[in-house]
Amino acid sequence: GKMTTTTTGTGNLTLTAASNFPTFANIFSLEELFQYSILNSDAEPLEMGIGYLSASTTFVRSARWTFVSSTYDDTKPANVSLAAGTKTVIVTPVPGASMGKVLPSIGDEVANSGETHAFLQTVVNSNEAMGLNAIKLQPFYWPHSFTVGSAHVEVTTSGVAANLRLGLYNVDSAIGDPGHLLVEFTAATQIDASSTGIKTVTDFADIFINPGWYFAAFFTDVAHSLGSGDNGKIIGGCILGSNGNPLIRHDRSLTYAALPADLTGAALTQTSNFTDQLLMWLGAA
Repeated sequence: GKMTTTTTGTGNLTLTAASNFPTFANIFSLEELFQYSILNSDAEPLEMGIGYLSASTTFVRSARWTFVSSTYDDTKPANVSLAAGTKTVIVTPVPGASMGKVLPSIGDEVANSGETHAFLQTVVNSNEAMGLNAIKLQPFYWPHSFTVGSAHVEVTTSGVAANLRLGLYNVDSAIGDPGHLLVEFTAATQIDASSTGIKTVTDFADIFINPGWYFAAFFTDVAHSLGSGDNGKIIGGCILGSNGNPLIRHDRSLTYAALPADLTGAALTQTSNFTDQLLMWLGAA
């Protein structure tokens, strides 16, 4: 992707399509993180980093390295203050800024092309209690690159008149916590958690998701339980934990409503490192 901008200063960029190149909105979903470079009129790099589209032509930037007045800075630099004139913005790899691409398969399963979750098993072997007005944000690894058209969970213990919302957040690249909402799968129709079984939702706009780490969001209005897996089955084992501990989930008390659009900087409670991990499956459109 390649676009241009005449925006000045250090803030968000307003983008214009470049002739004979796809726009960023053609390639990425809103709020989806990707790596970028800003070039001056001589095609020389000024800034490289990780950013996302907040609207189809609005780009939110976060510098990872800068090169201004012959000075290179890769120690958490501020965004470059862009002077007047046309700049080019391109999609490009950023040195030292891993986007968490495909990890090697280990254990007893290779994820198929239709669904995945943060586990090496497809069989629920535990239950995770969902509390009243509580959102749970589960690290979620997606190894594929295709359009998603369905989301699935298993309700293992029902709640009277219980509803459930599901969504997917990107990762705040600065601190590794939940960031912006990519999609709420249940925006049109909430999941009925008043009965047990596999629950499927499909009435959301199909979304293209690139490989990498995300946070799956589980949000309920009435206590019930969802299928989970023991943490010994997590892909990569303790890859995001420490001292041999597995992936860490974040929880937050919140009045039940549509999933928040932005969780950057939100007050989140880190759960026990030894908690079971909630399961969610995504299917191809």
